[in-house]
Amino acid sequence: MRFQLTYCIFLISLLCFSQEKTECELKIISAENLFKSGLFNDSETKIKSTLDSCSLNKKNKIESLELLARIQVETDNVEVANTNIKKILRLNPNYEPDKNRLEEDYLKYFSKFKVIPTLSIGAYSEFVFPKFITVGENNVILNDFDYSSNYTSNKLSTIFGLGLTASLPTNTRISFQPGYFTINYFREIKHKTIADYYTNLTEKDNYIILPIEINQHFKFKKFTFYVGLGYAYSLLSDASAEMYTNYPNLVQDENTAIDLVVGKGNSYNESTYIDMKNARTNINLLKGNLGFTYHIKNFIFDLKYSSNQALNFSTSDEFYLSDKIMMRTNYIDNNFFMKYSSINLSINYIFLHHVKKLN
Repeated sequence: MRFQLTYCIFLISLLCFSQEKTECELKIISAENLFKSGLFNDSETKIKSTLDSCSLNKKNKIESLELLARIQVETDNVEVANTNIKKILRLNPNYEPDKNRLEEDYLKYFSKFKVIPTLSIGAYSEFVFPKFITVGENNVILNDFDYSSNYTSNKLSTIFGLGLTASLPTNTRISFQPGYFTINYFREIKHKTIADYYTNLTEKDNYIILPIEINQHFKFKKFTFYVGLGYAYSLLSDASAEMYTNYPNLVQDENTAIDLVVGKGNSYNESTYIDMKNARTNINLLKGNLGFTYHIKNFIFDLKYSSNQALNFSTSDEFYLSDKIMMRTNYIDNNFFMKYSSINLSINYIFLHHVKKLN
């Protein structure tokens, strides 16, 4: 019985709400008819009363504000029309007036307004194509090895992260896009005369990257092109390497675990894991950007090409490896700079807009 009573009260409330909504819609229709009859004052009074007394949904509220702005344009009350058009665009930044139904004066006046995304948030992925520039040598263990070999990229390096973008009225956008940066690279040191006598280093470094960018935008239809500059601070999270060494026709000296001597015997090889964090350091990067965006409703799709140059060595003051590993593998580390180009794909949601009236 109690359930039935509650259900009846719910139905009655719903019926009353529906009736109120219908009455409000009738008021909007009545105000529209008064406007079409040229009774602008009566129409304005009616629609203002509707806005004040009715609990309108978003669609009906926009219809009411639209009619009010049309009246004000027709009566040359443009200052108040400005306010109501801005209210419409804040309610629905993607609002477009019906060109087949609305008056030419209103359409012309509305075209003076522009919606500018103010704040947006999103996610991105960036594909990195690095290049390493080796600078000098720490020392030389054996003169018979070529220690000038460069570090090279051995697999795809990536950055994944989130971004916050603020747009300024001057078509300038400032972005902060923290992310997780993984870079992979490889180096091989060969003996100058003996074939298959080499040491390989396969390394993986992870950084927390904190970039900030300033980009200037130029709009063409729905596409917006931009150029800009940025700075990124990459905070080293961890670094590790796998070192593989191959010694053909060598035997290990029985008196020590680390000295190897040339002699008759089987090939010798080993694989060693190395913690490289003490050998690497945080990186400062300067970047240049070129890209374009595509705007669909409240979403911005962004494609960007960046050229990035490190401002300091990737190696720390302790970039040398332990004596044991150096002696065992005939490997030395080098100071090196990193530079890379990258392709960045991002999707951003606009959660705050600014409405601007053009001159």
